[in-house]
Amino acid sequence: MSESSDSSRTIVIDEIIVMSERSSIQAAQRKLSEARKLLYPGKLADDRMFGATRDVLGELLEKICKELRDRETRCDEILNIINREFTTFRDIDIKQSNQIRGS
Repeated sequence: MSESSDSSRTIVIDEIIVMSERSSIQAAQRKLSEARKLLYPGKLADDRMFGATRDVLGELLEKICKELRDRETRCDEILNIINREFTTFRDIDIKQSNQIRGS
């Protein structure tokens, strides 16, 4: 997560950078999904390809598609972590701001 420290060594999270990072991860996730769909082994129903070549290619495509799915899932996990941490720190910030104003 993009953060820095201010002069009092307080952690500061830049909301704009967080949103940008989320967008980048989502874009990468979309590209992974598109690649997986393009490489789907079920597309090997071409009558010109048969036998061992088709079987080996199908196995390789299945392996690649699984790896792409795993990476898509990892993107989801990372997005969930970013969202959870951002919400936590934003809530702490709001609470502390309210306490300062109430003092």
